[in-house]
Amino acid sequence: MAASEVQYASSHTYGTTLSVNWPSTPTLGNTLIAIVAGRDVLTSLSGWTLIEQDSYAGQFYVDVYYKIAEGDEVSVEVEQASSKPFTLAITEYSGLTATPLDKSAIQLNYTGIDGTTATATTSATTQDQELVLGVAASRQNDYPAEVTLSSGYTDIHSEVDMDVAWGIKDQTSTGTQSAVVTSPHVDYFVAFVATFKVQVAAPASTLIRDAVAAGYAASIGHVGEPTAAQLINPAAFVAALRAGWTIGEAMAVASPIINSNLRMIGDPLARILLPLQGYNIYSRPVLDAVDELIAVAPAGATEYVAQDFDPGSSQIISVRAVNRLGREDDEALHARLASFDDAGELNAQTPNPVIDLQLTNVAGTVTARWMYRANGQVTAPDHYAIYTAVDGAAFDYGTPDYTLTHASRHVHEISIGSYSDGQQLRVAVETVDAAGGASPRRFAEISIDAAAPDDPQSIDVEVTNE
Repeated sequence: MAASEVQYASSHTYGTTLSVNWPSTPTLGNTLIAIVAGRDVLTSLSGWTLIEQDSYAGQFYVDVYYKIAEGDEVSVEVEQASSKPFTLAITEYSGLTATPLDKSAIQLNYTGIDGTTATATTSATTQDQELVLGVAASRQNDYPAEVTLSSGYTDIHSEVDMDVAWGIKDQTSTGTQSAVVTSPHVDYFVAFVATFKVQVAAPASTLIRDAVAAGYAASIGHVGEPTAAQLINPAAFVAALRAGWTIGEAMAVASPIINSNLRMIGDPLARILLPLQGYNIYSRPVLDAVDELIAVAPAGATEYVAQDFDPGSSQIISVRAVNRLGREDDEALHARLASFDDAGELNAQTPNPVIDLQLTNVAGTVTARWMYRANGQVTAPDHYAIYTAVDGAAFDYGTPDYTLTHASRHVHEISIGSYSDGQQLRVAVETVDAAGGASPRRFAEISIDAAAPDDPQSIDVEVTNE
């Protein structure tokens, strides 16, 4: 696979911040390059890997970065310490490996001392096919980009105001790579070179090992040059998979009898998920242990209308995905409890009602206390709504008089106010889930005795002799 330039962009400014937009969103997995040149200290580019940097303190700074595209990049923004000339160039390349950087080098020269050329040379590269990136950068900003790269580089682009030029060339055999930069002006300038590994098709003998290393559960193929003319029997292999056999079992029945280098590497218990057929819908009474298939919903369905449940019954409804061979996904079982009224209609899907509602009175102050059991609940409680009515008045169920958040403990209690001696208090409590569904209410009643009998005002004692 050949590497190539996909897109590039560049800009310059006089300031401390510079942002350059990508012409289009980079492709996930491609290699991105950023070249930064300024006259003050450069801030590290977050999320990028620094390849090389060089500088002459207070005069000239050059950083070159790369990263693997995540597929959502919009722009690149860089900063320098003070407001001065500033240049940024970005490029996207395709066809490189996931860890592309191989070798790099950078050389900073001053024309008045080191001459008009600077050469950066890498050490020997590690593979034949690599992409070579060459960069020329100069502190000059009074001229068009007059720093030049040595011959052999193509797709050369340039940006002014901190002169930058960059280009690429292909390497076809291992060795050192160089970038020779020429600057006609007496000033600081830089030569930079880096090599990036190009994706190379793996030989057949390594394909299945590479597939497993890349994350596949299992792979079947030749680990060496095949020595047999007969390959795996595809009909037997697919038939075994359709019967629900593991990939290891399928290979065992489909392999040719003659000897070959066919091998399987990976998890022999891996299963091939065939296309979804639909969903099996089951029902069983709460106290039964056997599910009954009551309906089949097609693939893509998100709901199904089931009818004719026994009036007054409670059923556990479950749904299981099933493939085209009828094999169910037992590990992804979803079940809900449903109850039906005497007419066979589905009761509201609500939390359980409270149990053992009690009222206590201490000197006119009433406390309500109850318990909640989660056994068989359809929806979980969120809070409790408490309603009160005094001396025979009707309950107003529009807005609760009190609410109490559900807690993990079984027993809940709340003070519901002070009442006068002789009043008759009725209390209703309902359980409410997060969606607002309310359980049947539970009621309790208490007569208020707000004080003990009056104390005696005086005591007369009479003594008699009897």
